[in-house]
Amino acid sequence: MNDFAEDMQLLYVLYQAGAADSALMAATPPLHRYHECGREQHENGAVSERWLRREFSCALFASPPALRIDYDNGGRLANMLATVDDSGLELQMRWDTLPWPKHAFSVQLFDKGGSKVYNQDYVVDDFYLAQHRIDFPELPAGNYALVFILYDFKTGAIASGEAGVDGIYFERAWQFASFRRE
Repeated sequence: MNDFAEDMQLLYVLYQAGAADSALMAATPPLHRYHECGREQHENGAVSERWLRREFSCALFASPPALRIDYDNGGRLANMLATVDDSGLELQMRWDTLPWPKHAFSVQLFDKGGSKVYNQDYVVDDFYLAQHRIDFPELPAGNYALVFILYDFKTGAIASGEAGVDGIYFERAWQFASFRRE
């Protein structure tokens, strides 16, 4: 169980109501590394719970998602969260379908004049959940747009797709957030 839980980011626990104690499960290694992010009681008395590694936000499984992108290459980014603080940005992503072949993505920041002020690239790993920290403590005060670009790791070909519940089609980049830095 320890080895299994060490490698997993997400677990589903299924049991009959009254047959298990969630509080006890949460305190028991290796599940102490997880937090409960959803519980469903079924008509037959079964209970299903979603347990997520503590470093990930339960909001990744919010419905409707903050962001959803269906890429033309078959990849589906189910949700992405961006949290900005004084020193940088944290991205959390949940993929329903990983893009194939191997892809990478670029996170770019543009100032209010449209100039690119920051760019960072990452490889899309073989995990359906990902977390990345981008530090930019020297970024001056102002308004910024956060842009996401997915591309084939070997060829550099950019993936296009449809974003959001409205299915807005984009060719190259998706601006998924904006923020003000004080």
